[in-house]
Amino acid sequence: MIVTGLGTGFGGAVVADVVMALGGWRWLFVPYLEIDDKGVTIQNAFRHHRFAWSRLKHVYLGKWGIWFELDDGKEICASAVEKSPAALRFGWRTRSDRVAATVQRYGANVGVNVDVSQPAYRGY
Repeated sequence: MIVTGLGTGFGGAVVADVVMALGGWRWLFVPYLEIDDKGVTIQNAFRHHRFAWSRLKHVYLGKWGIWFELDDGKEICASAVEKSPAALRFGWRTRSDRVAATVQRYGANVGVNVDVSQPAYRGY
């Protein structure tokens, strides 16, 4: 990859390295949230989580993603679906609201009552 227009010498090389590192971060570490009949799978940048529906107690919408509270008190954030601070502050509905509602409906389909709160201001 040739990056032009960034200057010459050490400064240009540093800028080019930063641009390539950020690009690699964006395309190599793609987080996702997956739900199925057995439970929820969360893939964040460095951690993978899988838990059964029976362990899920509460779902919060937060700045850094959707937070899942489990029966043992552990909280796991799915960073694939974030909600902006402005949306949290003003109560705007976003994609994270739709995903949380889908998690709640899917849980009900498998016999688990999932409480969804919004906003929770998690991650501040």
